[in-house]
Amino acid sequence: MTTNSTIRAENGPRSTRWALILMAATLGLTGCAADSPSAADLAVLADLDPETSQINLPLEAYAMDAGEQEVVGHANALTMQSCMARSGLPYPRAALMPEESPPFPDRRYGIWSMADATANGFDGPMNATSDAVDAEESALGEGWYSATEVCFRNETMLPMMAPDIAEETVVSKGMNESYGALQRSGVLRDVRAAWVDCMTENGTDVDASTQVLMPDMANPDKRTKEAAIVGATCMDEVGATEQLAGYESRAQLDYIEQHHDELVQYRAVVDKTLEGAREITASFG
Repeated sequence: MTTNSTIRAENGPRSTRWALILMAATLGLTGCAADSPSAADLAVLADLDPETSQINLPLEAYAMDAGEQEVVGHANALTMQSCMARSGLPYPRAALMPEESPPFPDRRYGIWSMADATANGFDGPMNATSDAVDAEESALGEGWYSATEVCFRNETMLPMMAPDIAEETVVSKGMNESYGALQRSGVLRDVRAAWVDCMTENGTDVDASTQVLMPDMANPDKRTKEAAIVGATCMDEVGATEQLAGYESRAQLDYIEQHHDELVQYRAVVDKTLEGAREITASFG
């Protein structure tokens, strides 16, 4: 069995997540674990950050996290800036520094973090700097957009190796498998039923068209920050995110055992890509 220390030595980043591996082994939740773990067992495996609204799953450590994606995105923006400059055109996005873009709230099961619900409701977080760049680019006209398409085709862009990219990788395959297993599980059914009961008791309608735990958003009059707060409150009361994230973590730990070598190789490519991104950024001073 791959141990906590072995994985940390191979990968390095996000060592707190690898503590999940050790806990899983200690609790007997990997491999031949019981098919129906208790809510408490699942909650132990959940690695949550309510303040930043992030749900950390074990497989994500083998791909680029939000900060690493920003590093690569910034390097690609600098490459685009250089290309556009040859045509006498600006590329405003290159001025965005990675630290200016906080991670987007993780709502894979619904709006669960009170910090997210109270600040944003159903909307995404505001980023004044990014919004200003969007407006600046929109004002540059169709000719500018055509020039960006030419640069995208002609320049070599570093790959964005996020956990959930559309193309299948050893990471995205495991992410999809764990989420699919969750959707078919009795855990999601039971958690959602408890959450719906809580929502009903608080006079808030739910979205019956989806398996995620979201209030009814079809009616604009119901798409309120108050509804988002009630939804997050009920998520907390029934321990929804802890159980759902714990279930996926448990499935992913098994997947990591089965695909260990491939995952380590994939992370090595991620690290090499990040090294290239930092070299590009350094070359621009």
